Amino acid sequence: SSLPTKPALFLNDSAWRTLRVTKRRPPSCARPVAAAMVAPLAPPRFCSCGQVDCGVCSSTPDVHVLRSRQEGEKNSSKESSGEDSSVFEFDSDAMRERVSEILAKQQYDVTRYYHQSGLWQFIAKHPRFERLTLGIIVLNAAWMWVDTDINQADVLLSADPVFQVAEHMFCVYFSFEWYVRFKAFKVKRQGLRDGWFVFDSCLVLTMVAETW
Repeated sequence: SSLPTKPALFLNDSAWRTLRVTKRRPPSCARPVAAAMVAPLAPPRFCSCGQVDCGVCSSTPDVHVLRSRQEGEKNSSKESSGEDSSVFEFDSDAMRERVSEILAKQQYDVTRYYHQSGLWQFIAKHPRFERLTLGIIVLNAAWMWVDTDINQADVLLSADPVFQVAEHMFCVYFSFEWYVRFKAFKVKRQGLRDGWFVFDSCLVLTMVAETW
C-alpha cells in the first residue's frame, strides 16, 4: 500500500528513507512528540466565590471574590432603600382590590349611556332642564293637593277649565321630558337599566291613561 506524504515536522530525512524502503509504520519513538505531550483536559476549577475558573482567577484569584462582595453590597443597599430590582413584579390580589375600590367609588351616572352629540342629549344633560323638571315635579305635587281639596268633579271632563288645563299641561311636559330622555339614550334598551327612567315611564303612562 502507498504511504502518506512525508510529515516534515515529525520525521527527519534518514528516518523517512528507512520507512520508504522497509514500508513499515514508524516506530513509537518516531510518533509526533506533540501528540505525546498533549494532556487530557483537566476538570474546571472553581474559585472561592463558587464561579468557574474563566482565566481571571488563575492570575488574580481574589477578583471574583471582590466582585461578588461588591454585588452583595449593592443588593443589600437596594433592599435597605426599598428599591425593587424586579420592575414588572406586582401583587395581583392588591391590584384587584384597588380596582374594586376605584369602581365602587365611581357614582352611577346615566349620562354615560347617552349620545355624545346631538340635540336630545344636549337637552337631557343641561342643568337648566334638570332644574326645570324638578320644579315642575314640586309644582305638580302642590297642585295635586289643591285639586284634591277644591275639585269636586268625579272625572276631568266635568271639572272646571282651570283643572283641565293644568292637568293637560302637566301631562304634556312630563311626556316631553320622558321623550327627551328616551331619545338621548344611545342604545334604547339601556333605558331599562336606569331605575329612575323605568319609574318615570310608569308614572307618565299612568298620567296619559288618566288624562287622555
